[in-house]
Amino acid sequence: AGSCPPVWTARMAESAPIADGGPRQLCTWDEAEAAARLHDHPANHGEFDGGLSVWFVPAKEQRDALNRAIVELREAHGGAAFWPAHCTAFSPARVPAAEAAALASHLAATLPAFDVTVERVEAGSMFHQDVYVLLRRTDALMAARAAAREAFAPEAGPSEDEAFKPHISIVYGGHTDEQRGAIVDDARTCGVATPGQVLRIAAIEVWRCHGPTADWERVASADLA
Repeated sequence: AGSCPPVWTARMAESAPIADGGPRQLCTWDEAEAAARLHDHPANHGEFDGGLSVWFVPAKEQRDALNRAIVELREAHGGAAFWPAHCTAFSPARVPAAEAAALASHLAATLPAFDVTVERVEAGSMFHQDVYVLLRRTDALMAARAAAREAFAPEAGPSEDEAFKPHISIVYGGHTDEQRGAIVDDARTCGVATPGQVLRIAAIEVWRCHGPTADWERVASADLA
């Protein structure tokens, strides 16, 4: 196995053999170091004011695997640093940041963890949808999104479900179509997320998305029931 990126801590797991009989290198995401390094990353551009954004976050093992892919693809192809891997439920949530923790905790207590299914890795056309993992629009995902909107933006009215494209971004940036195609090829070759793969959404996070990605701030986090 290759070495882990600098923001990862590698450990050898004798209980997890690979095909050739050797140990498999596992990596754990060092969030504190990652947060510090974001501010030093030269590619953090793309000013954005999305208010508060409500994110669905995969379970730790799957989140770590996606975070590693995000780091490695950025190191290979460039782009803005961001973390963690997430599916945006909706944005903006026009609530005071001071109320976000209580709202997230209340929602998490009533919303069970749920599965989402990977459709494919594909290229987008916007900075924050440069290359991403497209997710299937399942009843469970759409119901969870509706619950999140009701908790954080009850005055918003009917959601724009037809326009909603559930996804987990793996690269932020302003790449050309040719560059995006190369990133998609690399992601598929490396098995970042395979069609039909099931990911477990285990937490909700609320982020203040203002300015460069390095300045984005997590204001609330809660594990789903």
